[in-house]
Amino acid sequence: MHFASEAFLHQMTAPFHLTAGGPLPHDLVVPMTDVGAFLALVTIMVGFAYLFFGLQVFRLITTVEAIFAGIIVGAFFGLLIESPPIGMLIGGLAAGLATWFYTRWTVALVVGLLAAIEGGMIAVAHGANGIGAFFVALASAVAIGAPVLMFYRTIIMLYTSFSGGAMVVSGTAAAIVLIRFHAMPTVPQETGHKIVGLICTLLLAIPAFYFQRLRYKDVPAALSVEEPVAAPAVKRKAA
Repeated sequence: MHFASEAFLHQMTAPFHLTAGGPLPHDLVVPMTDVGAFLALVTIMVGFAYLFFGLQVFRLITTVEAIFAGIIVGAFFGLLIESPPIGMLIGGLAAGLATWFYTRWTVALVVGLLAAIEGGMIAVAHGANGIGAFFVALASAVAIGAPVLMFYRTIIMLYTSFSGGAMVVSGTAAAIVLIRFHAMPTVPQETGHKIVGLICTLLLAIPAFYFQRLRYKDVPAALSVEEPVAAPAVKRKAA
């Protein structure tokens, strides 16, 4: 039984087997504090991008995720044509182009499929037969996927706003703890947290400053941003 499971796992992962040109290094050690701090900073920057450019960043990230998913599916398709690299290339290109040009439909389709799977599983768990589970899954897909399709911009803006805020807060908290204990282990805890907190604040404040500079670059310096520009007076024709 053990050998059968290993053979099945080897067959399922066959498209992703790579041959190494030489022995792998055994002394490659990366401290987890370095990895954690790097991931925390990446989380902060991605959350910051979500907060300011939610729709564009969501489209880009969704396309990248679709490319990876297409590569995985295409690898198994490549086994049928005895060429996994070609299948991976076709799958990645097809999924990436479809998601980039039809993001609204792709997101609604994926959300609808996930809702259908969840609804079908819940129906089966409550004793529904195959036909009943199918109709429950169909109703779940329509009830969840259709609003995503109709109110795509609003839903994505809400999602990116909450996700970006959560990523910035969690990433900043993790970065303060990890960087402080790794870079300043001898500094008192309160002082170290303040220093790293200031650094993380600058990471958020500097991009925000330049974002506002770019946004309001066409506004004259003598005018206040809050004050509207007065419309030119229109001369009336003499009767």
